[in-house]
Formats: sequence, structure tokens, C-alpha cells
Amino acid sequence: MNRRAYDRDGDTALTIAVWHNHTELVHFLLSDDDTDLNAATRTGETALLIAATRCSQTFQFLYWHPRTARDITRNDGRNSLMLAAQSGNHDVVEFLLKQGVNVNSRDKFGNTALLLCVMGTGDLKTFQTLHNQDGVNRMITNNSGMNALMWAVSTGHCEVVEFLLNQPNTEVNLMDNAGCRALHHAAGGGDLDIFQTLFSHPHVDQKVRTPQGFSVLMVACFKAKENVVKFLLSQKDVDVNETDNEGNTALLHVASEGNLEIFKAISEHSEVDKIVLNKQGQDVLICAARNGNSDIVKFVASCSGWDVDQTQVDATGRTALQYAQEGGDWVTHLLNALQVLLDSGGLQNGMTLCRIYVVYNFFVSGEDLWISSFVIFCGPVDLSFARRT
Repeated sequence: MNRRAYDRDGDTALTIAVWHNHTELVHFLLSDDDTDLNAATRTGETALLIAATRCSQTFQFLYWHPRTARDITRNDGRNSLMLAAQSGNHDVVEFLLKQGVNVNSRDKFGNTALLLCVMGTGDLKTFQTLHNQDGVNRMITNNSGMNALMWAVSTGHCEVVEFLLNQPNTEVNLMDNAGCRALHHAAGGGDLDIFQTLFSHPHVDQKVRTPQGFSVLMVACFKAKENVVKFLLSQKDVDVNETDNEGNTALLHVASEGNLEIFKAISEHSEVDKIVLNKQGQDVLICAARNGNSDIVKFVASCSGWDVDQTQVDATGRTALQYAQEGGDWVTHLLNALQVLLDSGGLQNGMTLCRIYVVYNFFVSGEDLWISSFVIFCGPVDLSFARRT
């Protein structure tokens, strides 16, 4: 029998036994001198590294075995302490720290055990043990410039966030390599309790911007975090009309992204500018049409409070109609009909009543829906001459 056999993933009988916590089988295999204790899977995991995420008793038994390589790392550079921290295995973390393992060792991405703890399970007890360890670098950031607070808010570990915010040296406004702060990450994470906790912290800058000029509200819009957006809209100090470097407001961003519920929430704000143009001369209709967001176009068409100029031309010389035609979806039909009205003089001189000669078969479906959209854009429409052909 070949005790060193492995499967296509590189697993041996020992690594599989460790993974499934088959303690007696592990002991049996370790008693055999022919068993390779340091055989690694394709990802570089040995029995010891796997045990760090599983059973403390098995881990310690492997750790003290004379043939075990204790300092081995996985392909991504993660050692036993890092993997135990990431999986929230407090007993293994505590054991390794007592053995004097370097708490500040980094993986290939610059993550330490402290960072990996909040990137993983976010176990508070494990995180506190690492955070309180003598010599630990509590201010450390990984290769992306993210610190423990950023990871905690991104991954939704509320207890860790609260713990860190109560520490005197936590950098709440630190910028990562992409120019984002913890508040941006919290807005993108979408956990409202975490966001409110961070937003209300006395040292947090609520008006932080990314290098592109993106506000916290804009980031919440990008990530489609409706609960965070609505909370921010309820705050009196949040400017719903602030613009990024390209002149886009949150409303224009949502028109481009296509989340209808968030678009409605922003459009209902008492101070929102509905006819705003960005630096490219694009309004909400162009932003929606160029990205094929038919729900936004339909909503704008159905609201009498929108003073949208469907002939608006952006910096490229294109209208919403032309963008919609390039997209090739139903928005083309809606805007094409509006263009027909313009070309036929139906909207000239303030006319609100016009005749539309409609070939119903032009529409692929939902005829009543299309007509109702036209009525809202153009005013009362006499359809007495409309008929099927």
C-alpha cells in the first residue's frame, strides 16, 4: 500500500483525515514512519496548516511531532498563525503566541494575522488576543493600504468595529492606496449599524472624498446600498447635489448604474437638482439611456415633475435617443417615438395635443405602457387615428 499517494488536488490520507477531524486516524498515520507529514496540496497546505483552521488538539499533536515543519507557509505566504486567525481558531492562535511566533509576519499581500482575522470570521476574542499581544503592529496596513478598521467595516464585523473605535490610536480617517477611507468602505459594505456607528464617531470626517471626488453618498449609490443611501439623505449636512471631478451628482451616478429604488429615493429629496448636467453635458436621461437603464427612463417618463429635454446633446454630440439606439433595447422604441413627434411638429409651439399614427406592431410588447409613457412626455394625445395594421 502506498501511504504517500495523493489525489488530483494533492491531498494525502493525512491531510484529508486532518480536514475531517478524524483524530484517531491522524494518530495512526503519524505512527507510521512512511507517512509524509509535510506533503502539501496544490495550494501549499500541509497537515499542520490545515489543522490550524480545524482542531486545536490535532494541531498541537502535529506541531510537536519531530518530523513536522513548523515554519512552513501556504502558496500565498500564510502560516499557521495567520490561518488560525482567519478562521477564528482562538485556541491555536493563543497556543502559537505562547510559542513566540512572529505576530507581525506578512503573507504575499502584506496581510498579518491581525488583518486576516477581520478579513475572515472576525472573531472578537481572537482579534482582541492578537491586538493585545506585546509587539503587535496595531497600525499595520496591507499592500492595498487597508488597515484593520477598513477590513472590519467592509466585512461587516460590528463588534470588531466598536472595539477598534474605542481604542485611542485607531486611525479612522486613514486613506488606502485607492484613496478610500473607512467611511467609504462602510458605505460600500452596506451594514447600516456599522455605517451609523462610524458616521457618528466624533473624529470621523463625514465629508471625505476619493481622488475622483466620490462622496460617501456616491459610493453607497455605486454599491447599491439602499439603506445607507436613505440614511444619508436624512442627514441635514449631506449635500445631495455635490459633484465629483466630472460634474456627476449622486442622481446622475444612479441613473448610470440603474438602481431604480435608489434613484426614486434621491429624486424625492427636497433639494435635489433634477435637471443637472455633468461636465459632458449629460442629464439623467442621457446617463440612463447610454447605459441601457430602461427602468430609469420609464420612471422619468412617468413623473410630471421632471423637466427633461429629450433633445439635450452631450459633448459627443449625441442625444439620449442616439445612445439608446446604440444600445438596441426597448429604450430605443420609447425615445424614437418621441423623436417622431418632434420631427412631425407635434411638440412645436407648446402644443400638448397631437395625433399619433401608430403602427402597433412596431412595439414588441406592452403597447399600453409605451403609449402611457408618450402621453406623460408629450401631454394629452389623441389616439383616435391609431389602429393596428
